[in-house]
Amino acid sequence: MSKWNSIHVLKMTFLIIMALDGVHSLASPSLFSRSSRNLKKNLQLPVTLSTFPSTSLIPADANWSLWAFIASSAAFGLKLEKSTVIGRALSGPVCAMLISAFATNIGILPSTGSIHITNLQSFVVKLATPLLLLGADLQKIYKETKGLVKAFLVGSIGTTLGAILSFAIFHKQLDVVGIPGDGWKIAAALIAKNIGGGLNFMAVVDILKASPSAISAGLTVDNILGLLYFPIISSIGQRFNNQQLKSSTSAFIESLTAESNSITTGEGTIQSNSDQSDIAVVDNTLGSLAVGLSVVALSEALAVWSNIPALTISTALAVFLATVCSQPLTPLVPPAELLGKLLLLLFFGSIGCSAGNLGVALQSQGTLALLGFGIGLYLTHLIAIFVGGCWIMKISLPDVLLGSNANIGNAATASALASSLGWQNRLLPAVLVGTLGNVIGSFVGLWVGYQLLQPLARG
Repeated sequence: MSKWNSIHVLKMTFLIIMALDGVHSLASPSLFSRSSRNLKKNLQLPVTLSTFPSTSLIPADANWSLWAFIASSAAFGLKLEKSTVIGRALSGPVCAMLISAFATNIGILPSTGSIHITNLQSFVVKLATPLLLLGADLQKIYKETKGLVKAFLVGSIGTTLGAILSFAIFHKQLDVVGIPGDGWKIAAALIAKNIGGGLNFMAVVDILKASPSAISAGLTVDNILGLLYFPIISSIGQRFNNQQLKSSTSAFIESLTAESNSITTGEGTIQSNSDQSDIAVVDNTLGSLAVGLSVVALSEALAVWSNIPALTISTALAVFLATVCSQPLTPLVPPAELLGKLLLLLFFGSIGCSAGNLGVALQSQGTLALLGFGIGLYLTHLIAIFVGGCWIMKISLPDVLLGSNANIGNAATASALASSLGWQNRLLPAVLVGTLGNVIGSFVGLWVGYQLLQPLARG
């Protein structure tokens, strides 16, 4: 990491920590609800794990120590993703979650949860949503993605149909996942995740108030299936190329780092090699943070007035701004994406504190049914993209693979696949299609959940 990039990340981290400290220092610790009790009830993320003692090396009231450990888990998780085979298979966020879950289960972190972890989770979920969508210009996505959009939509339909069919089969068994009524919520969240990404999963479980044990089980099952899915898709792509390609995910991450070290202006891209450019980057970072916080504030106010979930409003507002004001927002997009990814890593680092470890999740009731549901979702998705996309619609195999990857993974994994397979002309479209998934994933998951899955669960 270059000297400038290190300074840049430190500045962004400092801004977030100051904002969190501001939340903590308020007379009422809830920036997002009327009281800390309501905040905890509204988010429903921390949970008491009665398997383990309530005492821990880091007490529940040690806010800075808790945040430091969560940030360290996120940093180490990202390091594992970049430097190990297992880390690349699991992804940095999942590694961060498992690290903090393990620390919770051996008594380093409090197993009973903490209001400071709740504040952190609420902050990052609400702020990451608009930040990661500031580049979601729908006009640009429509113009530049071409065949990828068709493949992505076919995959989205396959994901949705697979979830509905699988839930119809397993809905009675899924009723014991988490607490009663959580089964359809996790199913809806997995629809959102396998159309958009982790951001959409976070948004849906927050809106539907799924319990932490159900969240943990859902993430565990989805990541087990992802460990099978991603190597298969990559292998098919390599066979299509009929040659060995040495590009890797780490090369893509380095390209993102290089891109983040540049400033986009109206006349081109100027490399950040001067104090003046550093100031410009800080200005853009502050600007993106101001826009993100403003969207959150407005969505919170509108949620009270309209009784619509704040995250749903925040998503719609961010996409509207990205589409209508794409030109003035252009220099704010790179720092917004960096901030958003940083916040997502913090979220996954913190969710391990409340969701337990892999063993606990696999031993929980309903996990086998959830695994069956996930297998049905994935299989139907694959049938849809290969039979419907390749065979019937005659979409090219690279587009099908990248569109599917954008569904099951996200913009970053789709771009990494394009880069590793040498499909450079599809790299930007893969990013845009992945962003489209973030735009529509939560809405599709919530609609299917409320209109179809919840009635099935009650019946």
